[in-house]
Amino acid sequence: MDHFAFTWEGQQYTFTRLPQGYKHSPTLAHHALAKELEKIPKPDNVDVYQYIDDILVGGDEIGVVGDTQQEIIAHLESLNLQIPSEKIQKPSQEVKFLGIWWKGGMTCIPPDTLISLDQIKMPESRKDLQQALGLLVFWRKHIPDFSIIARPLYDLLRKGVKWDWTPAQEEALQLLIFEATAHQALGPIHPTDPFQVEWGFASSGLSIHIWQRGPEGPTRPVGFYSRGFKDAEKRYTIWEKGLFVVSLALIEVEKITRQQPIVLRGPFKVIKAITTGTPPPEGVAHRASVRKWYAQIEYYCNTFSVTEGAVKNLAIQETESLDNTQEKPASVIKVAPPFSPEQSTNSWFTDASARREGKVWRYRAAALHISSGERIITEGEGSAQVGELIAVWSVFQHEVQNTSLVCITLTPMPCIKDVLSGFRFGNKMVGKLIEFQSGRRKNGRKFLILQATEILPLDG
Repeated sequence: MDHFAFTWEGQQYTFTRLPQGYKHSPTLAHHALAKELEKIPKPDNVDVYQYIDDILVGGDEIGVVGDTQQEIIAHLESLNLQIPSEKIQKPSQEVKFLGIWWKGGMTCIPPDTLISLDQIKMPESRKDLQQALGLLVFWRKHIPDFSIIARPLYDLLRKGVKWDWTPAQEEALQLLIFEATAHQALGPIHPTDPFQVEWGFASSGLSIHIWQRGPEGPTRPVGFYSRGFKDAEKRYTIWEKGLFVVSLALIEVEKITRQQPIVLRGPFKVIKAITTGTPPPEGVAHRASVRKWYAQIEYYCNTFSVTEGAVKNLAIQETESLDNTQEKPASVIKVAPPFSPEQSTNSWFTDASARREGKVWRYRAAALHISSGERIITEGEGSAQVGELIAVWSVFQHEVQNTSLVCITLTPMPCIKDVLSGFRFGNKMVGKLIEFQSGRRKNGRKFLILQATEILPLDG
């Protein structure tokens, strides 16, 4: 607390609580308590777990666990730390820690939380929906396909979306509550039973189900993992999505496995193609990403006993998209009409980059004349967007005396569109001819501004 001592009107003060809003408060509190716990001797068969100000004592014998608990309490009270009696739980096979009910090797949703879930009413406002999702998202590990089921609800919370509660949102919320109640207990994890890993994906995200099935124990859920696809991931081919999801599934299983066999089940099989060295089909993901997925899956196959079971589609799987798992999706880039002879005569391409030197960003702007190969290079202080503007402006200055059409093709950046559309001496629309005026007199200079969202076929 010495960090927060201060003097006011000649009197020295210090906080007895960590000041509100200090972002490192949890870290400081956790570290301070951890150092004190290290001073307390404990038997070899007892483990002490700590997270900030929550402490869990575990062991095989109730008496030994109870004695260690009392020693910890006595030591902390000797430091003038108050421990509320209602927060102290007696040694038992059931304990509530970090909001989770730990019961005989299982992680369970506490009974009071289940009651709260049952009492969730249909939201009448964005705030009501945020509160309901805030409770459900904490227990997403107990809810299969959470991210995909909850997508209509999160779409309703997006900025600028008008509140309109429909049967689709109501069905999604009720399904989330039902799944949380149906899978309120996860585990226990058996030391020899194989893990059954079921995986799949929808257009909006991926889902992974982890179970354990006999022969020693009954079928029981171990955990569920799901997340939405990023924009780039949505464009992956079916095969690339399969590689991506399988690699994530094996990463999740690695966190809990103790060399138990792993059986993968999904909409199609991927292991054989990887272990036999079959090269991946042409796709849209970066080659480095595909190589990483191949290497990760091959590593787990060599480290653990990984096999693939029969093909299985999850409820969220869109089977119509699986007709050809290696089909490359249509490109979002379309071929534009070729340049006219007038455009090809005087055409420029512009681009820019930036790098950081110390605390300063410096841009490098370039303009390339297609037919002659002439280059205009400009460097200065600023971001890549500033460089884009400078590159376009350098063409304007270079062609100031040219009365014929000048075509400029540039990368699509909002700053270019905003600035060009705001020229006080011209009326600019991207992709249309503009005539720049100087005062009251037209000088006849014409520029055609193209944003390079299309591929332009050029001879040579």
